[in-house]
Amino acid sequence: MMQILEFIADNYAWFLGGAIVILLAIIGYVADKTNFGQGKNSETEEKNIDLNRLNSMGIDQLYTENIEKENIEQQLETPINNEQIEFETSSSDDQIEISQNINNEMSSAYTDQDYGTESVELANNIENSTDNQTNQIDSSLSSFIASTESLNKKVIGEIKNSVDIVDIISSYIPLIGKGKNLFGVCPFHDDSNPSMSVSREKQIYTCFSCHATGNVFTFLMNYEHIDFREALKYLGEKVGVNVSGIQIKQKSNKFDKLYEAYRFSVKYFQNNLSSSYGKIAKSYLLGRGINDEIIKEFEIGLSLDSRDDLTKLLVKKEYDLVTLNRIGLSSDDHDIYNDRIMFPLYDVSGKVVGFSGRIYKDNGQNKYLNTKETDIFKKGEMLYHYHIAREECRLKKCVIVMEGFMDVIRASTIGIKNTVALMGTALTKEQIGLLKRLSNNIILCLDGDGPGVKAATSIGEELLSQGIEVKVVYLPDNDDPDSFILKHGEDRFKGLIENALNFSDFKINQLKQNVNFRSDEEKANYINAVLKETTKINDEIRVEVVLKRLAKEFDIGYNTLEMRFNSLKNESVKTVVQQVEIPKRLENKKDKYTKAVEQILYFMLNNEWVISQVENERLIFPSEVSRVLSSEIIYYYKKYGRICVADFYTYIQDKENILIFLNSILAEEYSEKVNKEELFEYFRVVREYGINQEIKRLTNMMKKEIDPLEQAKIVEKIRKLRIGE
Repeated sequence: MMQILEFIADNYAWFLGGAIVILLAIIGYVADKTNFGQGKNSETEEKNIDLNRLNSMGIDQLYTENIEKENIEQQLETPINNEQIEFETSSSDDQIEISQNINNEMSSAYTDQDYGTESVELANNIENSTDNQTNQIDSSLSSFIASTESLNKKVIGEIKNSVDIVDIISSYIPLIGKGKNLFGVCPFHDDSNPSMSVSREKQIYTCFSCHATGNVFTFLMNYEHIDFREALKYLGEKVGVNVSGIQIKQKSNKFDKLYEAYRFSVKYFQNNLSSSYGKIAKSYLLGRGINDEIIKEFEIGLSLDSRDDLTKLLVKKEYDLVTLNRIGLSSDDHDIYNDRIMFPLYDVSGKVVGFSGRIYKDNGQNKYLNTKETDIFKKGEMLYHYHIAREECRLKKCVIVMEGFMDVIRASTIGIKNTVALMGTALTKEQIGLLKRLSNNIILCLDGDGPGVKAATSIGEELLSQGIEVKVVYLPDNDDPDSFILKHGEDRFKGLIENALNFSDFKINQLKQNVNFRSDEEKANYINAVLKETTKINDEIRVEVVLKRLAKEFDIGYNTLEMRFNSLKNESVKTVVQQVEIPKRLENKKDKYTKAVEQILYFMLNNEWVISQVENERLIFPSEVSRVLSSEIIYYYKKYGRICVADFYTYIQDKENILIFLNSILAEEYSEKVNKEELFEYFRVVREYGINQEIKRLTNMMKKEIDPLEQAKIVEKIRKLRIGE
């Protein structure tokens, strides 16, 4: 034993060195294992993120559902998430239409016939994938996302650089040059004096009255009631750029699920009509001249003679009965429509928002059963066929206004496509606005009965007061366009359209009704009424024709009539001289802080140097909306290496709260010229405001704090804020 101890004592240095080496080896081993574990966890985390990213693309949400009921319930598909991927099955050819957010690059991976199946399988594989499978999917998807983003940027940029906002807006409203900008009457509010400024330099528009602001895309979206993709397509067609291959994420809407329910119902009714159950209804339509082409164009369908088929299908798709009752597709637990030919009703953007069901059997029921007004169906805010008729109306430079949707459909069968329907005999302010956007020339072709003639008179007066040229088609024998075409044929109806009466002539003809011309008093009243109506005619030749006709008809001297006409005209006509000038905005008194924030942000939108200064100074805006806007500007600049207001609008077009704030800033007359001293003074004001707000917050905290020690800490924080520490 002693020998061992002596050996250790003599060689302790070697033993100590060995122990150190062993210890270091152990530490290295533990560290390596730890790093490995962390790496693995990191990998797992990344894979989870990748899966989340896939899920956000909606791939795991794809599904199909077979509906079993003879040949009617074919495969019907509706999107779970409207922002992502939507599949629709065409009842005519059973091909799968890949719509909205799927571009050509992804669709090339799958054929049209097997895309749906492959996608479902892919979703299942993702849920049960091994780590290796996840990596493979992530790699492919990352490549797709990168290529799609690049494609989007390239195409949108190409379109933006090829169009001039002045050219686009001037095709809708007249613009008059004044200084470096152009001005026109704003179409987004009731504007009588030009209040919209259009900047060719910045490629934006701004209304000084209603604060509508945006770029060429937002103008089209708001004017035409279309989404960004449709605006992009419209502009792409103008400049010859194909946009079919780009992927656009659409904004979600709180009513998306309601629209989806109606879209599903349309396909359900269409399938019914094309099945064996629809033979009688189909024969009825064909017998009335509504062929397969028209049936497809207007998406005409059939509700079955059953109690609750549609309701059950919608409930199966997770629509609750309360919602179905609210939107007019169900009543308690049964269908609203039974054994009727179904005509979808569309809003101005083309979304189905209701139905009109027509009987096709003589069963004693009301001819039509229409959807009640709901959250998405506002009869006074829509014109039937508007979304389809837009281009045709602008091409023909005329809109034919009818009462009901069947009149529009019938006119379409004979090639007259520039038609819309009021869905009634009243005309609202919103509908007038829509008509003005289509054309300044309106032909009223309403029913020939008493209410129709009365409606034509009141509607014509209203349109005339809005500066719209109005003509009227008078249909005899109490006919409507639908019945008149069926009775008298295509040529005779087109002749009536071509020879429509000027509204003044129509009104004069109506004044003649029920006049006792043997009574001198009634005769004189009639002549005065005609002369008063004639004062509204701006064509001197037409005025002379009316006066000569009156003189001949009632044997009155032409000079006498002319003198009376001039007297009435002087009484009714007000001399209004409108000069085109830059509208003067009301002084908007803003506090020093608000002005400083908005001026800084305005600078950032127009000067890249200011962006770098905001970053360098680490300026923090006290309000959330200003912080978010500032961050978005900085991020956009870093990503694209420049700042352009028009492009920035496109970049944030789905961030509604930011857009509103941006509009309010751009609507102000802030200086674009950056003065360094002025800029840093604005910085000081913003910081001072932020400090004061923080002091107020801490003071309130201190008042509520009962612990003396915590109170002292708060007091110290306030002190440091005040001295600038």
